[in-house]
Amino acid sequence: MSNAKRVSLAVLLLMSVVAMPVAAGAQDFRPLKGSYALYSRELGDPGPPTRGDAKLALSLTGPLAKQLFTHLGAAATVHVECSEDDGVTRTRGALSCTRDKTGETHCALGFDIAKGKAIAGEVDC
Repeated sequence: MSNAKRVSLAVLLLMSVVAMPVAAGAQDFRPLKGSYALYSRELGDPGPPTRGDAKLALSLTGPLAKQLFTHLGAAATVHVECSEDDGVTRTRGALSCTRDKTGETHCALGFDIAKGKAIAGEVDC
């Protein structure tokens, strides 16, 4: 399978997991706001994706990021020192969401395409 097909499959998989309705008929799928990067090695020292080492980093913004931040809840691991502008970062597993003092929110998560598992989508502070 080509890297482009793997990436497309990974993006579709992540979009379906993130946007999956909680109960049948609960909500329709909605478009996402954000950006992505394909890379190899590590986020702090990335290289071009290869057949054996391809990773996807997603940065989500807008309403979905705000909903994810809320659903992570106060029980999530909280890192005040990781945020700029006196914001708060909540983390559970590979999902990390930051809300700044103005209310702007972004979330990051990643996917190791070769291994088929979720990974961090941004460099830890």
